[in-house]
Amino acid sequence: MRGQVKLRLAIAWGMTLAMRADEAQAMLEQVEHDAREANSRPGACRRSLECQVLRSVILALSDDTIAALTLSEECIKRLSTDPWNTNVLSNVLRFTRWKAGDVDGVYAAPWIPYSLEQDRRNVFSSVYHHYLLGMIELDQSRFDLAERDARRGNASSRGACGPHSSAAGFSAPVLAELLYERGHFDEAESLLVERMPTIDALVILEGVRRSYVVLARIAASRSDIEQAYALLAHAEALGYHRKWDRLVSGILLERTRLNLVEGRFAEASACVVRLERLAALNPVTVRCAHSEIHRDRDLARVELAFAHNRWAEAVVLLEGLYRDAQTVRSSRLMMQLKSALAITLMASNDADGALLALRAALDIAAPSRSVPLDTRRRTRYRTSA
Repeated sequence: MRGQVKLRLAIAWGMTLAMRADEAQAMLEQVEHDAREANSRPGACRRSLECQVLRSVILALSDDTIAALTLSEECIKRLSTDPWNTNVLSNVLRFTRWKAGDVDGVYAAPWIPYSLEQDRRNVFSSVYHHYLLGMIELDQSRFDLAERDARRGNASSRGACGPHSSAAGFSAPVLAELLYERGHFDEAESLLVERMPTIDALVILEGVRRSYVVLARIAASRSDIEQAYALLAHAEALGYHRKWDRLVSGILLERTRLNLVEGRFAEASACVVRLERLAALNPVTVRCAHSEIHRDRDLARVELAFAHNRWAEAVVLLEGLYRDAQTVRSSRLMMQLKSALAITLMASNDADGALLALRAALDIAAPSRSVPLDTRRRTRYRTSA
């Protein structure tokens, strides 16, 4: 295969989409080395650009969104009418700009519509396109649009590859989270369980994290605590194996909440300590995917402050988290944080402040006609306590 650059590039793409980033990176470096030696041959420039496009994808899937954003913005300037590379870069740009807090830039990323035949050949880029938009719309509390994009992605994959294909599992995390938020636990669980092997193998960090958190919460709601912990342990192991620190931080946050529900304060405190260490290992100077590790740490600190009735500490943390959510225009998180702030202020006997915070939460929630399920869960735990 030494001289078969096109074939090796195809294999590197396959490894990348199968989340085998280290192997894909090694093969890509070999291809780039050979391409440099043969830079006078026909097609060398195009192959060099495709190598850069693939590198941006590997960086994005490895959660290095700063490097991926820089590289993809450089590459997009060199593309014109090539739909495959342009649309792959569009997906990278959407994801990395989203993580950089550039919501306007997300929607400005170019997209060249495929012909019917091209769409069948390039099904994964189309599925990723709708999947990413679905997650971004969910973050913006546009639940109807999130569902529409997720279902479009699902329809694309089913039409091109069949209902049981790996591509058909990509939209499941978004659809399951929507079902969970609406209180349809059985449907959410059913949608995910049969697709978890695909989600484990092929779905990006974002979808893996959402899937395991939803399944763990459903198990906990049925008092199946052992299953909830087993799900979180599996996801955490996957995070360590793939060097996905943001997956590990999300699981530690969920484990903190579950520990506190059981009254296991020492274990919850240990989770917060681990989150603090993880945040220290991933310092951020500009907003990126790893900024969410710091958010997870602060959310876990809020949970611990709640558990010990340290209301003033919780208020400071929640207000800081809310300002951060405002900066990235995450209306869903803003709604949840204001709701939690209302509960905290009421618990600290600040009824006027609580009413103002609740009014703000309702103002955010009204356009999407939603109530944050996390807040309903927390209220129930507070009441039972």
